[in-house]
Amino acid sequence: MTDSAPKDPPALSREELAEQRGRRFAGALEALEAELDWPLLERVYCEVDPAIPADQLVGFFGPEAREAQIDAGLRFGADLVERLKQGGASLYVGGGVAELVPMVAECVLLRRSVRLVTLPGPEADELERAFAAAGKREGLRLVRVDTAPLGRKRLDPVDHLWFASVLTDPEAFPALSDTLYERGHPKGRALSRETKVAEALLAAALGPLSERGWLTTSDEELPLWERALAARGLLARIPDTGRLSPIVGDVVRHISLAPNLHGTPSRGMLSHEAPPKGPPRRSQKRPPPSRS
Repeated sequence: MTDSAPKDPPALSREELAEQRGRRFAGALEALEAELDWPLLERVYCEVDPAIPADQLVGFFGPEAREAQIDAGLRFGADLVERLKQGGASLYVGGGVAELVPMVAECVLLRRSVRLVTLPGPEADELERAFAAAGKREGLRLVRVDTAPLGRKRLDPVDHLWFASVLTDPEAFPALSDTLYERGHPKGRALSRETKVAEALLAAALGPLSERGWLTTSDEELPLWERALAARGLLARIPDTGRLSPIVGDVVRHISLAPNLHGTPSRGMLSHEAPPKGPPRRSQKRPPPSRS
């Protein structure tokens, strides 16, 4: 008499699968929280005494500030889980600590491929190290970090592009940042030069995005995005509401795209009123948004 073949484990119900992925998501966030060098990241964002331990930080990445950032990130993550499909792919441009939670939500809850393209530096190095260590610990494939110039790489197709508070960075785009935030009157030559660089960056980021994909961006960057989308024959379906982003505090919205109808003006297929303007960007020396 021979032994019977082992039975396959019973398939999980949708509720059981969601519960399992929720536990793995929480585990991944806890692993990242424990793995990241928060004093190092604090020094990246502002001047701080390097001798201060992580549990005594009071700036961007003190315990209360990190808790508020996680709360904000969870809301963005919930938005994306409602909108994005299982097993797709996302490109995050210029992201960092503020985007940790939504990026991990995509990886774990939706089993999506997530690629972060950002500038080289200590933050990118630390995120790459922490994603690798936390992923290995939890048995998960987390975010791929890439610091090569965006315009010099061949990107796989994606159905979601996160591009928020990139062109308003006062270090990378000082003149454009002042213009988009309506602060001061930058010199025309500097503004023209930075606008050309920004338009090239938008075109490179838009290249791999599906015509029926999603774009996550800030209110300030919307006018530039609408021009870039119209040039490609796409329209932006802009929701009436947005959320305050962690750390920076910009209003960020999830925008759906659709091919432009033949012969219609760029805003003719779906008209909308201009979204309410968000608050000015917070100084890098101020604490992140409160939980209220």
